[in-house]
Amino acid sequence: MRSTGVVLGLFTAYHVADLTVGARPAASSKHRHGDAYGNLVASLSRPSVAFFYTASMAALAGHMIHGVRTAAMDAGFTSTEQRAQLIEAVAKLVGTAVALGNVTIPVAVQAKVVR
Repeated sequence: MRSTGVVLGLFTAYHVADLTVGARPAASSKHRHGDAYGNLVASLSRPSVAFFYTASMAALAGHMIHGVRTAAMDAGFTSTEQRAQLIEAVAKLVGTAVALGNVTIPVAVQAKVVR
């Protein structure tokens, strides 16, 4: 959880510098204040940024799986083996679904589906 937290913290800092503040070298040279869509497309059009975004989503999946499982355990939802297995499956489903959903964004930009 600590290592994925560090990766997500770095991702968040880069994300803010890139898309919100427009700080170079993080931001694209096409950055325009207030143009969220254009800034996202310009940023994710750079392969290195798209790769970093995708790799960060793998960390997000692991972080969410651990977080959902731990929250369920702390709340007492894993009192039986059957419940523990169900919570494990739900945690993996939620973490994977969120990460895969987010990965579609850089994939769509790189494939030029989103322009």
